[in-house]
Amino acid sequence: MLNVALEKTGCRLHAYVLMKNHVHLLLTPSEPGAVAKLFMSLGGSYVPYFNRKYGRSGTLWERRYYSSVIDSEEYLLCCYRYIEMNPVRAAIVDDPAFYRYSSYRANALGEPCKLITPHESYMGMASDAYERRLAYQALFREQLEPGVMAAIRASLHQSKPVGNSKFINKVAEITRQKCEIVPRGRPQADK
Repeated sequence: MLNVALEKTGCRLHAYVLMKNHVHLLLTPSEPGAVAKLFMSLGGSYVPYFNRKYGRSGTLWERRYYSSVIDSEEYLLCCYRYIEMNPVRAAIVDDPAFYRYSSYRANALGEPCKLITPHESYMGMASDAYERRLAYQALFREQLEPGVMAAIRASLHQSKPVGNSKFINKVAEITRQKCEIVPRGRPQADK
């Protein structure tokens, strides 16, 4: 169903992980609004299938999806790692290669996956496929810095861009929207 939705909307999927209670997709949309169309397509096919299979009715998702624009030069490969390490952080597996509902084996091991379209930043890691996979695997030997993980998480949950300040300012200028991360909770009262 995801493959059909990707083809229908022209979105390109670079990395994914399917967890029990959430999904992460790293996408490049073909046009504005394509990601929303992708999720509408998935909702229109998967929800009826799931409801028939399990004898239930109603929606499956509690709220709308979260999304962020990513600075591909600095943060894209960090987002690949953030996504594909999710099962390791959740203590489901010790190595992302052991989790079958992820793009890791396609990106790191060259396992065929018709869903995946390599991003140009991924392709730029090496000119040869074997060397590219080795370089990609090497990224996973080091943990993401806590600050980078926190930035990705906060940006995602607030639908803000992920990137350096120059990139974020550029997105704010183009969209004419505030793009800084707002701390959660009520503002503190002045003393």
